[in-house]
This record gives sequence, C-alpha cells and structure tokens, in this order.
Amino acid sequence: MFLGVWLDWKLNWKAHLVAVEKKLRTQSYALSRIVAKTWGMGLAKAREVYTKCIRSALAYGASSFHIPTDVGGEPVKKGITKALGKAQNKSLRIVEGAFKSTPIRDLETETVVEEAWRARWLKERDGRAITRPADDFDHQQETLFRNETLRRHDGLSKAKSSLLIQIRTGAIGLRDFLFTRGVPEVLTPACECGEGRETAEHLVVWCLAPPLTRRWERTGIRTRRDFYSVLHGINPTTARLARRVLDWLMDSGKLPMYNLARRLELEAAA
Repeated sequence: MFLGVWLDWKLNWKAHLVAVEKKLRTQSYALSRIVAKTWGMGLAKAREVYTKCIRSALAYGASSFHIPTDVGGEPVKKGITKALGKAQNKSLRIVEGAFKSTPIRDLETETVVEEAWRARWLKERDGRAITRPADDFDHQQETLFRNETLRRHDGLSKAKSSLLIQIRTGAIGLRDFLFTRGVPEVLTPACECGEGRETAEHLVVWCLAPPLTRRWERTGIRTRRDFYSVLHGINPTTARLARRVLDWLMDSGKLPMYNLARRLELEAAA
C-alpha cells in the first residue's frame, strides 16, 4: 500500500479493488443496520453517511485508475471502475430504499450523487490543462451537485422518502412493476378497476375505483403533468400535495411493506 492506494507486483489495480471491496462490505453492512426502506434515519442523513464514509473510500485514487469516456464514445471496459460502480450502487439502494432493478442513473439523480470516480476526477483535474473534450468542465455540468433536488425530502420520514423515490423511478410494489419483473403471484399488470395498468399515477389520477377516497381537491391533480409536477416540485403547495399522496398510498393497502411504518407513524402522532 502506498498513500492509501493498493498495488501488487504487477502494478495493476486488482489489489486496490480487492482491498476497497473488503472495506466496503463492512461499511455496507453497517449502513444496512441503521437505515432500510421503511425505517432508520432520514434520506439527508443517510446520504451524508454514504458520502463521507463510503463514497470517499470508493473515489480515493480515482484520478489514477479512472479512464474518462470520450464524448459520444463507448465506456472503457478495462480497469476497476465498473466493479467499484457496482459497490456504489448497492450502497445507494440501501440509502434510498430502492428496488434492485431501479436504474443506476435514477439512483444517482435522486440523491444528487455523481459517479464517485468522476467526482474525484473532476476535483483533481482542476488546474490541469484540458487536453480532451471529456475533461471539459462544461461537459460535466449535467451531473453537478444540486441541493434543490434533496429539498423535496425535507421533513419526510425514511419510509416516505423511499416511497417517493419508488414512485418517481417507477420501481414500486404495484402490479405493473411486479408483473414486469415476473413476480409469480402477480398474474396481471392491470388495476382492479379494469381501466389501466396499476401504477402510482393510475391510482392517484385515473383509477375509477380507488382503494380510498382521494384526500386532495380534484383540481389539484387532474393530469399526468399535475402528478409529476407534485412529485418533482419543491414549493410549499406541491410539498403539501406530495405528503397527502404519500399518506394516501401508504393507507391504501396496495403497498404492504409500508403498513408497519405507517401504523407506527400514526401511533406516534396520536
């Protein structure tokens, strides 16, 4: 080991990968003991633990082992970046309470987490001459850190943050998603009303026989655009609507994994 980077006699990165993966197994286990889909610290604090403890270990030495992709080019297949990315993704799923099939880019977007090695690469690239388009700062702006994205989770319990992320990514325990994933007990993606596939949008906006009376003014959410404005918005009006939608879905009985979390929440508020 030299300055925190592991090398073997072949002077490649396999030894570093093995050492980092061993460290991350312990850290991921510890993370899973303090946060899960429906309990634990809120998203902001869980993200802070991830960023300071896990991502920092992943990104250490990234300016040496990461090979940036040319603009419009194929990702480089050699190196250890892909393997470290899998470790990052596992931890992000724990932090967000997301299903395994949730796309990686969605995980990074929901927690405003750039790819670990790219973040460190950009930091260590500052001050050096730009010699290729992929090194250009403007090219990376789409993944810059934006605190506003996390504001939609202000005041939400971990269970509600997980549910909000699941709704936004579409990977949620409703018939449409479960049928697509081949869950044996789910024989159809259709809603019980017979008018569409059972998705969060369908239940909230379109369902003719909703499991519960909707708890918001019909004019508040009438279209798909209204629905996604509520999910994406961070102003006080959309935040209130989002909380009503989350409460309603948790009470609907359609998502059994949230039953206990909701019951405990109601008992605490009583």
